[in-house]
Amino acid sequence: MSVAVEVTVILTGIAAAAVAVANNARSVTPYSFLLAKTRAWEARLLTDAAVQSLAESSSLEGLLSGLRGTHFESQLESLSPDVESIERMLDTYLVSSYREVMGLLPERASSLVKKYAERMDIGNLKLVIQAVAGRADREETISRLSDGMVFSKDRLEALVKAESLEDLVELLSYTSYYENIKRQIEPGEYEISDLIRAVEHSYYTSLWRETEKLDRKNRKIARLILGREIDLENVKLILRLKRESVDSALISKNIVPVEGELKRDLLDLCSRAEGLEEVAQILMRSRLKAVLVPILSQGLEDLGRTENLLDESLLNFSKGVALFRPLTVATPLSFLQQVRAEARNMRSVVRGVADGLTADEIKGLLLRSARVE
Repeated sequence: MSVAVEVTVILTGIAAAAVAVANNARSVTPYSFLLAKTRAWEARLLTDAAVQSLAESSSLEGLLSGLRGTHFESQLESLSPDVESIERMLDTYLVSSYREVMGLLPERASSLVKKYAERMDIGNLKLVIQAVAGRADREETISRLSDGMVFSKDRLEALVKAESLEDLVELLSYTSYYENIKRQIEPGEYEISDLIRAVEHSYYTSLWRETEKLDRKNRKIARLILGREIDLENVKLILRLKRESVDSALISKNIVPVEGELKRDLLDLCSRAEGLEEVAQILMRSRLKAVLVPILSQGLEDLGRTENLLDESLLNFSKGVALFRPLTVATPLSFLQQVRAEARNMRSVVRGVADGLTADEIKGLLLRSARVE
């Protein structure tokens, strides 16, 4: 055997051994490789200062110019400076982020993240429901739709063309939402609010069930993070509906039927409260008082600001869990929440610049702490 051939054989053997070692390490500590990847990805996320700088753009062209040198740069070359094109780019970014994370996870955790990512499809379904119900223009709705994790844009366009909400429900018969919708809504009684609620509740309950497939440690951590997210969604829901003086029975009906630290009895008590201040007093005595007191005690005159503070608290909570439990499902969930926050901030900037809002007005819409510093 020649020296050259021997060297080739040795190098091939070393490469094969390296792959075997890497694969073995990933099977023994399946979150270690993902942890390294997410730390690198987190470092690329836009800082608060960078997003605020983008908020000062005088035009969408200027905004795109401001994205040069960021991780969005590779997607800018053929991007048109209009709201629809930029938002489609952000949707693509979200989908690719979810898929990258899923590809690095063990099967059960990947299944959870896939279900977690379906919230993109829930947003699309809400647009479809509103269009079919006549609350939004169908063609305009189609222009706002994008590929999700479950529904392709083509499939969503077909759904938009349904003649009625009842026809739309039948077109969903191949999805996991169908049976839940049929259980929650009587035939012939398809109201827009009922249908949206059924879809949302189906999503959250199925997401919660996905955690049952995880091992004990990761199930506990996943429910800690997702439970907090659902708790805060219920808080925001109650505050919004209570401000609109919605009937207590209807508020209770809309509460997401998944319990984190806020139990159903307490949330029902909030729905029966006399007003926002009484709701705040109940919540500030709950198991989440350490989180809610600093936020709700600032007043509820600006619910948009209150909701932002609640969302920021979730980001910081998830990052804290991931910091102390890095080799668990906390790492991908925390990272994906940061990615969603970044995309949300970018949408706020894009729409604000397009609508002619001042930089200060746009900055008031932004979430802070959307990345690990």
